[in-house]
Amino acid sequence: GLSGPVRDRPERLLLYPPIISVDKYDNSMSPYGLFQMSGNVAEWVADWYDLKYYATAPDKNPKGPEKGTQRSFRGGGWIDSSPSVRAAQRNGTDPNTKMNWMGFRCARDVKDSGESQEAKPHRTSLREP
Repeated sequence: GLSGPVRDRPERLLLYPPIISVDKYDNSMSPYGLFQMSGNVAEWVADWYDLKYYATAPDKNPKGPEKGTQRSFRGGGWIDSSPSVRAAQRNGTDPNTKMNWMGFRCARDVKDSGESQEAKPHRTSLREP
């Protein structure tokens, strides 16, 4: 929500706020220790998009539909209003779409054992079926 230092930022009143340096707000760390994780760009994810998928999806680690015509993107970017900037915000569009407010969300599976894992590069094409 809009509380604390976020609520008091003057640029939140602008529809298109200025680009902000990641170190501008020393006290804007998330509960996970991350900075500036929302409002930069919406993020492509590897899942195909289906508006109704989550109505029947598994509760744990839903992977998205196996095929489709649109790829999912999550969150919102500098061009979006506050409700669209949530990390859980989900939309879909043609995988050939190129916008200056879209980037990538990099993620990987984590073992349930709680052990640390070394990151391994993995390439997924947005265009492959």
